[in-house]
Amino acid sequence: MLSPAVVRTLIERVTTQQGPGRAAHARERLALLTDREREIADAVARGSATRRSRRSCT
Repeated sequence: MLSPAVVRTLIERVTTQQGPGRAAHARERLALLTDREREIADAVARGSATRRSRRSCT
């Protein structure tokens, strides 16, 4: 679980990082993840914070 301060900082950084290369850079970084890491990142991005979701990530 992230603290509210960390979430605010993360949102601020993501929303202020604009530019033409941002999406390409994100795709390059995502390509480095394993299938399992990508699955977990997707669950986090969807906001899956339920006990069942957390169990599926272990």
